[in-house]
Amino acid sequence: MTSTDRGDKDPVEVIHRLKKRIKELDNSLSIALEINDKYQRSENELKAELAREKEDRQYDDLVHKRELADLFKGRWDPNFRPLDGSER
Repeated sequence: MTSTDRGDKDPVEVIHRLKKRIKELDNSLSIALEINDKYQRSENELKAELAREKEDRQYDDLVHKRELADLFKGRWDPNFRPLDGSER
C-alpha cells in the first residue's frame, strides 16, 4: 500500500506548500505593519495639530474676553493696532 492509496499526501509536497503559505503570510504581515505604522504617524500628526489649534483657540478666547471687558469698562481704544501688524 502506497501513501497515495491511503489518501495521504507526499510529505515533501506538504512541506513545500506550508513553506509557501508561511512566506505569503509573512508578506501579508509586513504589509499590515507598514499600513499600521503610516496610520499611527498620521494619527500622531493630527493629534499634535489638534492640540495646537485648541491652544490657539484658548488664547483667542482669552484675548477676546479681555477686549470685551475693556470695551464695557470704557477703556477700549478704537485706534489700537496689534504689534504683529495684523488687522482685527
